[in-house]
Amino acid sequence: MSNARSKESGMRKLWLGIIGLAAASTANAAVVTYTLSLHETAAGAKTALNNFVVYATVEPGTNDGLFAFGVDLEGTFTALTNRSPNGFYAIDDTSPSWDSTVAYPPAQYVGWGAGRGASLTTGIVSGVPDLNKDPNLKRIFKYGQQSGTVTVFKPADFTNPPDSAEHPGEVVPWKYNNDPGADLTYGTPSNPVGASIILPPGTVRLGVGTWTGANPTIASGINFPNTKASVWRSSHPLGTENDIAQVLTQTRDLNAPTGQDLAQLATTAAGTTPTNVAVGGGIAVTGSNGKYVSEVDLLTADSVLAGNAPIQTIGDESGFVYVMAKLNGDVAGFLNSATITNDVDATDSQFAALHQNYDALFPGGSFNALFRFPSFAGAKIFSIETDGSTHGAVSVDALAAVPEPASLGLLGVAGLAMLGRRRRKA
Repeated sequence: MSNARSKESGMRKLWLGIIGLAAASTANAAVVTYTLSLHETAAGAKTALNNFVVYATVEPGTNDGLFAFGVDLEGTFTALTNRSPNGFYAIDDTSPSWDSTVAYPPAQYVGWGAGRGASLTTGIVSGVPDLNKDPNLKRIFKYGQQSGTVTVFKPADFTNPPDSAEHPGEVVPWKYNNDPGADLTYGTPSNPVGASIILPPGTVRLGVGTWTGANPTIASGINFPNTKASVWRSSHPLGTENDIAQVLTQTRDLNAPTGQDLAQLATTAAGTTPTNVAVGGGIAVTGSNGKYVSEVDLLTADSVLAGNAPIQTIGDESGFVYVMAKLNGDVAGFLNSATITNDVDATDSQFAALHQNYDALFPGGSFNALFRFPSFAGAKIFSIETDGSTHGAVSVDALAAVPEPASLGLLGVAGLAMLGRRRRKA
């Protein structure tokens, strides 16, 4: 890649300047998910044109939101704008009450003003809070976890001293000076009807752009070190404490053909046929805090091709939610689909324990697909849909779901048997 050296050089300078990112492991780190949404306008609408949006979702509960970000986009771009909030409040010197003889308070900075970039050449969208602006930097916590607006950082209006020469005792307002293209509000992602991936509330928009030629992608992994993130620690008394995050990436194409392969956990149902297929309306889960146990729901019909199953009673703990599924047909073809990105195999730490405890409850004596999703606050609905246009037909017979089961190995199959729920007969 011709711009590889320039990418690496620029990002090395950016990340070496971030406080607290020296030597850290991402093994147990908070999860930041970058989503590339193709054929989506800057206004959040589906389009046939080559517009795209880059989003970030930050795992809640273990941190205080996104601190710094870098997203390495691969493709040929015709426009690229950084949309993370950035600007400053300053006394409005155009106000009729402004007094040239008064020493006004300094500007108050908000957002990601350092290492800020959106380069057509490198395709990198990045940003870091400008800590050099202290003590006049206003930090945006919970970014990527909840919605907000920069107006909450507006200082109270300033009153001129009674002895000032020009406008004594008059009120002078503050004015926000916004970085071109930066968002004033954040945390309300767009989820057009039919979107294959539903972005949870709190997800923020990092960038928007247009491209030509082949669809762009997010370059990540050990060979693409420019896609990375860090999060604020839950406790940040110095206003600098942060940790490297584990980065996941995904792509949704709003113009993708209907009936695509889909396996997703979100707050709302997804897919072209968002029908609840769980017996009793949901997958019943009992327990709390790493000691959850799930029923095995055999669904309301045989061989479901598309549908969803709400997961009942799971809390908002951090970590992951595992969904076990019994699939029929070309299972390998389905799991190898480009849009199926959350399936895990025997290398996952919970794979063996889940098989040991749940296999006997599934029809045929085993589940044959295991999905892992970052947990999030609020409702949790698993949606699955199979396409078959690029592989043989696949259908779903049964589902079960549990959060990361830290103590599951202590439970025996006999203790789980009563949680199997039979299919409702017509």
